[in-house]
Amino acid sequence: MTERDARAKAATFKDLHSVVYRDNVERVYCWRIGQSTDIELCERVEDQRLANGGGPMELNRCMVLVSTMRELCVWERGSLNTIQKDKGSYAGLTWDDERVYVLARNDFGDRVTTAEVFTRSLWYRESIPLPEVKNAHQALWHDDRLYVTSTDTNSIEVYRWSKGLEHCGSVRWREQTCDWNHVNSVWFDESGRFWVCEHNGGTYAKGQPWEYESRVRCFHLLGGLVEHDVQLGRGIHNVAVLDGELFVCSSLDSQVLRYDLESGVVTRSQKLAGWHPRGLSRHPDGWIVGLSACLPKERRPKEGDAGLALLDDSLRVRDMRVLSEWRQVYDVRMLNYADSAHNRKVLSWRIV
Repeated sequence: MTERDARAKAATFKDLHSVVYRDNVERVYCWRIGQSTDIELCERVEDQRLANGGGPMELNRCMVLVSTMRELCVWERGSLNTIQKDKGSYAGLTWDDERVYVLARNDFGDRVTTAEVFTRSLWYRESIPLPEVKNAHQALWHDDRLYVTSTDTNSIEVYRWSKGLEHCGSVRWREQTCDWNHVNSVWFDESGRFWVCEHNGGTYAKGQPWEYESRVRCFHLLGGLVEHDVQLGRGIHNVAVLDGELFVCSSLDSQVLRYDLESGVVTRSQKLAGWHPRGLSRHPDGWIVGLSACLPKERRPKEGDAGLALLDDSLRVRDMRVLSEWRQVYDVRMLNYADSAHNRKVLSWRIV
């Protein structure tokens, strides 16, 4: 179907989707998913994208650091620009007042992780091995410490900067020291409480009755007092709490979930059919969500689209971009706003 035919059909069905290809040429194609909610989604996306050149709820107005299976990228002005590649699978993203830390892991060998260190202008500085970390997922800089999820050891490893990253401890709350709960996310709230995601689809958890029934746990690092233990979603990634509401990506449900910590009421986003949401960043008026095509694990290194979605505070999709053949998205971080789903530090930067 040509672009002209797609636009003609879209005039009837209003189901345009923007696709950004690897040459950063944005082309518009038409698809009909068949579910009324998805058709409505397409209509809202296109109306928002075309109205007056786009409103504030538009991805083109956002600057986002994106880690994918093969590349570290920056999304800016409607295009995805590669910062680094070929260091492994790029996973967690975080920064302090001086440096940006990007986790890269060897998925086809010993699964050892390195921290790729950049200046705050995204100039590359050095690669630092993190031998204590096996199969890293998310990273978070908080209170002069770097917290890294080590999924294969069911722990979170802690580092400080002293002429390099120096290991200074581990955080554990389970007896198992293998990939049992598939711990993949870490976040601190403003009170200093420590929130973690247990995906519960770990290698050694296969066949357990609770497999993929995920949990979010909150506790104080000192004393390990558990304040919240919430069963929520399936195969979850990412965690953040705002105004008493807990947010996660329920990857196997293709949705973002909001859980009221007081009432226990769960609100679900529109279903992002065909996508695994993974990577959650706070926009001033909503959420930026990383998207990965739903594919078996053995196919992911060689094929599959990625995407970005912008959700408003009612968890309705306001904008969406398909990133053709960019493989899996592992994390996203807002660059031009104080992201409260991260560490609230705005990154001063420029593409080099």
